[in-house]
Amino acid sequence: MKYIVMCLITYLIILRPVWSNETREISLDEVLHLAEINSPRLTASEFQEIAAEKGVEIARSKYFPTLKLDSIYDNGLPGSSGSALDIQGMMASPYRSGPSVGVVAKQLVYDFGRTDHAVKASQYQAEASKQDTKITIYEVKTLALKKYYECALFRTQRDLWGYLGDESNTITKEVHHFVDTGQRSVVERYLSKIQTEEAYGFQAYYAERLKQSVNELAIMMGVASRHFSCPSLSKLSTGSLNANIGTGLEANPFLRRAILEASVASEKLKQEKSELFPEISLAASTGYLSKTRFVKKQNYAIGIGMTIPIFDLNISGKIKRAEAVIAEKHARIEAERQTLAEWNARYDEIIKSTAVLLKKMDNELQVGHKGFEIAKKRYFSLEGDLVDLREAFRNLSRIRSAMEEMRAQFLQASGAKALLNGTGETLNECQ
Repeated sequence: MKYIVMCLITYLIILRPVWSNETREISLDEVLHLAEINSPRLTASEFQEIAAEKGVEIARSKYFPTLKLDSIYDNGLPGSSGSALDIQGMMASPYRSGPSVGVVAKQLVYDFGRTDHAVKASQYQAEASKQDTKITIYEVKTLALKKYYECALFRTQRDLWGYLGDESNTITKEVHHFVDTGQRSVVERYLSKIQTEEAYGFQAYYAERLKQSVNELAIMMGVASRHFSCPSLSKLSTGSLNANIGTGLEANPFLRRAILEASVASEKLKQEKSELFPEISLAASTGYLSKTRFVKKQNYAIGIGMTIPIFDLNISGKIKRAEAVIAEKHARIEAERQTLAEWNARYDEIIKSTAVLLKKMDNELQVGHKGFEIAKKRYFSLEGDLVDLREAFRNLSRIRSAMEEMRAQFLQASGAKALLNGTGETLNECQ
């Protein structure tokens, strides 16, 4: 909670003036940071942490005495109403009659580990709650990362198709000149115009998607959409993310939570087994009695007692249930390990395959650029046909657009893997 408060203060003091003064390209670190501190889900997880920590205090409270004030007034058969009213101490004595008031204290002396195991189980549960918060951070950042790279892709595609549209428009103007002078067929005018309209149509399509993705990011970050834009993919890398990858799967919050939940189950089994042993308690009370019967009037009572379970099927059933829960929790640990390994393998598949494809497509792009320039030059000098130029243009458009799609997949998979293995911690620490 302290971390969130500090980050909010930093955000209000440092970042607000920047958003107010200019529109600029936002970085991935800023998106992840602002999405985190603006997330209501994270705030809810923080309160769950507080509740879990209070659970430790509740479990530990059994070490301390309880003190309460009891008062009773009954009529008829003396001493018959105390147990029904949950009155304890000397006020519940069958030897008293008339009104009575007093204080009752009870202290656990020894319970053969019941309370100790309950406290340890609560502590493990509190730690598991912290892992839930880290998981929430991871989920918030994973979504923000996905939307950020989508936004960057749409920006890149918009600019690319704007460039291709301008190239096609230049060709269209030249085609119109050739048609007007009778050097080319009038059909070429329409074919060229369709190609230009297609390119500008894609530009408008990606411009609208860019606008909507910026709005999505603005909602996630709590920042007005007019104050920022997304950079193109060519300006992005995964360096800052990869620098924050954790040292191993054991630090992953999903696996850590599973391990801690197994520890909780283990302590609860020990707690259930301890119910088979005695419990020793001390009780004392003092107060006012109106009158007594058969015994000398005293203003206090004290005693030490021990309860020993002899036969209780309820305890046996709870032990068997706790054993089954432990088995499930240990299986859950292995399941989380397998899931994490599968996710890493899936990300590696995307990263390595797209890296290979990007390298091959880079060579293809060079050939496509050269082919387009030659086809354009030949057409402008009346040596080539529009069919060749259109095919060269389409090849260039396809290659460049596909490369940007592959680059976005590579960056997103690399970033997602870094977050998965980075334990969900903040990438730009605010301390």
